[in-house]
Amino acid sequence: MQKINFLTPVKDVTTTVFAPIQNFFREAANRIKNINLYFKNNHRVFSENEELRRQLADLTAENLTLKNKISDIEMLNTELDYIKSHNLESVPARVIGFSSDNASQILIINQGRKAGIQIGCPAIAYEGVLMGKVVEANSNVSKIMLLNDNHSQISAVVQNEEKSPGVVNGQYGLSLKMELIPQDQKISPDQLVTTSGLEQKIPAGLIIGKITSVSKKEGELFQQATLEPLVQYLNINVVSVIIPSK
Repeated sequence: MQKINFLTPVKDVTTTVFAPIQNFFREAANRIKNINLYFKNNHRVFSENEELRRQLADLTAENLTLKNKISDIEMLNTELDYIKSHNLESVPARVIGFSSDNASQILIINQGRKAGIQIGCPAIAYEGVLMGKVVEANSNVSKIMLLNDNHSQISAVVQNEEKSPGVVNGQYGLSLKMELIPQDQKISPDQLVTTSGLEQKIPAGLIIGKITSVSKKEGELFQQATLEPLVQYLNINVVSVIIPSK
């Protein structure tokens, strides 16, 4: 008993001395545990955020695709209404490619001879806005030369009192120019220019563009006009190709 009583003060001293050290290591261990838990939770939150970002990106892409499809359907419906109201026949087509260099402006569509498309047929967008003419027709694919192609020419009339005639030429993919307009006839900016109907397969009244400026020189037989298309050709995804009536 005396021996036990003798060791008790030593035990108490040891406990008193080492208790703060034990508490320190215990608190350190708890902090390390909390830090590990913090990083673990952060990693989980980071992973969840990345997954949410991915899902948001997917939804955004799906929403954009849906909007484009709705826009294409609305455009085709507008084109179809125009075709029906003018007793014309047409083939709807999707733009699947584009070829452009310094001189040529060509759209490639997913319809061809099997659908009734022929060389010289006009392609329209919206309510009779002329895009260009078919220059190559294969079995299931065709090429459309846009109006602003440097080799494009089309007979046209100004929608003024005189119905002034002329020829619209493409200007290296940049603009349109109407030439051979009689000098004595009055034309002015903002007047519409349409097809004349003098060319085979191309009906009268398709909209080519509107006049932005007029060039008229004294002593010349003809005047010229610069035109602006009513659509951005490269923004069009679907067109209707007017084909000969059966």
